[in-house]
Amino acid sequence: MKVTVVNTHDIIGGAEQASFDLASTLYRQGEEVRLYVGGQYGTDRFTRRMHYRKPDYRLRWLAAHHLGLTDTTLWAPIDACRRFRDFVEADVVNIHNMHGSYWNFWSLGVIARHTPVVLTLHDEWFLTGDCAYTYSCDRWMNACGKCPQLSGALQSNRYALGGRDLTRLNLMLKRMATSRVHTQRLAIVSPSHWLLGQAAKSKHLQRFSMHHIEYGLDLSVFRPQSQQACREKLSLPLDQRLVFCVASNLGDPRKNFDGLFELAYSGGLPKGMTLVCAGKTPEHLRNDNNPQVKWLGFLETRKEMATAISACDLSIVLSKADNLPYTCLETIACGRPVLGSTAGGIPEIISEGHTGWILSHAASKDAIARALQAIVLLDKESLTQMGQHAREQALQRYPMDEYASKYQNVFQELVDRCASP
Repeated sequence: MKVTVVNTHDIIGGAEQASFDLASTLYRQGEEVRLYVGGQYGTDRFTRRMHYRKPDYRLRWLAAHHLGLTDTTLWAPIDACRRFRDFVEADVVNIHNMHGSYWNFWSLGVIARHTPVVLTLHDEWFLTGDCAYTYSCDRWMNACGKCPQLSGALQSNRYALGGRDLTRLNLMLKRMATSRVHTQRLAIVSPSHWLLGQAAKSKHLQRFSMHHIEYGLDLSVFRPQSQQACREKLSLPLDQRLVFCVASNLGDPRKNFDGLFELAYSGGLPKGMTLVCAGKTPEHLRNDNNPQVKWLGFLETRKEMATAISACDLSIVLSKADNLPYTCLETIACGRPVLGSTAGGIPEIISEGHTGWILSHAASKDAIARALQAIVLLDKESLTQMGQHAREQALQRYPMDEYASKYQNVFQELVDRCASP
């Protein structure tokens, strides 16, 4: 089967990891696969970079940052879908993340005329006037407009758009673009039941078939390792209960780590507990003099991530909104439990008291402190048993070949459906 996969980048970010893992697994299995990306960082033979002319990006910048018009202007993706053999002659095209200043959602109708399309959702962007996550807002279910994320505390979540509030127009354009696609020629995939449920409420997506496929992991990299050896390698304390917290940007309001750092800096963390932090850290969060916080910097590779997770006793994920964060899956695969919030698909990963603990995404600092105090009082045997349950879950649910196989089944089902008279 000829498969063309599309995403923002090849090897940066969770959504990009999902498409890269899919493409690389299919390539290893002998499938004819190409991964088209807006920005390329690796050198893999199956990856191709989209090329944009300067006027294309200048128009995109003007439309987005000055007018507030979302990803609807780039010509290069439309041109590629009409002319490139990898799109025209593919059996199926799998698009991940149509936002990120690299793609154009009008491409759906262009591709679907000659090639079936599988659209993988990693957030709520295509359901809305531009928000990647809607939080408690339900305006997208009708027509958007008067977006609460264009002002106030949530404004920093809208990185790409400036100008006026065109969310109502943006959503109308997405619905128009999707209306050009025949129901039988597009299928929706999401890694979480939560996001599929959101898509089912969407007026322009609910008519398409929907499939749940959890992310896959390289379980030979993300595996249980000697905790003591990993701590010695990273120069971490051997006599503390270590809690791992990681994000591309630890200051991202959506990741909700501010309260945790306030606890640490005010002496609110339990005695005998240390935070181990990885990722970009804003100056206002960084304090190198606090003995209960250790900084690992940005982890470049999956092996580094697996070592950091294995050095700790658990990971903490406090997101206010999320889909199916890789941190949770990778922690489970490394045989460590997770303290996770109720946001999005996180509760689908954690079995309370079995592979971790669930805390409200709106939990106060006191509630977080109480949860951490209960964990620090757990005996080592209980944590070890939870870690064993976690690893068993990973072996059952996250094998990479099974992840690719489920996609192949969706691809084949869609191709067969489109081939039927």
